[in-house]
Amino acid sequence: MPARTDHDKFMIALKVAAFVIVAGLVGGFLLLSGDDDQAVSTPDPAVPTIAGRAEPEPETTATERTGIVPPVEGTGTAEITRAKPKPPPRTRPRRDDPRFAVIGRPCTEPGEYRLTRRFEPAVCRPDPRRDRPTWQHLF
Repeated sequence: MPARTDHDKFMIALKVAAFVIVAGLVGGFLLLSGDDDQAVSTPDPAVPTIAGRAEPEPETTATERTGIVPPVEGTGTAEITRAKPKPPPRTRPRRDDPRFAVIGRPCTEPGEYRLTRRFEPAVCRPDPRRDRPTWQHLF
């Protein structure tokens, strides 16, 4: 039998290290995955069972009744949510809405400031072409 060289010793050590790493990964995976079927198959003593019923009746969920989301499995916490309020009905302002100034229309008090529907600043100024003041652009 020939003598082992440094290269042969290195290759044997590399193969042993690879085997140990793979065995550790497989063992860890098996330990973490566990046997969840056993926990599911045993009935919960706190939940009563009704004999003779073939199929449960559909009912509203806890979320629909109370707005509370059921606990996430394994965390033991629940998330409380509020029902979204209905948005108010959209109403369009009247064309002659007194809250907004209309450029070129007559106004009552010179020096008064308002915004137009496009939120542009307007000022009530005397109009030399007319006998009363009108809304004009501020800038």
